[in-house]
Amino acid sequence: MRATILSAFSVLLMRGYSCGDFVSPCSGDQLQVSPQYASANVGASQTYQAKVVGGCGLSSRIATGATWQSRDPLIALVTSTTSDGGATVIALHPGRVTIVATLGGLNGDALLEVH
Repeated sequence: MRATILSAFSVLLMRGYSCGDFVSPCSGDQLQVSPQYASANVGASQTYQAKVVGGCGLSSRIATGATWQSRDPLIALVTSTTSDGGATVIALHPGRVTIVATLGGLNGDALLEVH
């Protein structure tokens, strides 16, 4: 039985599926946001990317479907997201703000300093 399950799993991997396609999130996964720190002038935009790292035997994968928010939308506001786990944030007012990505039960964040 175990050999049959391992064989079926091997076929799925060869066809481009990963553990994360069937179990979300995998045990031990972390959501990583890059860049971890950025600075921008008022009126400028900053792009971010989220990826799932660790768990499930995968080194990393794009965090498709991540949702994004600014902890202080008066300083910076998430203006758009992409299907590949990215986001664009616009700097509105001087200060520091945490930008948060969420995927399933995972959260990752980054700091944006607005000048």
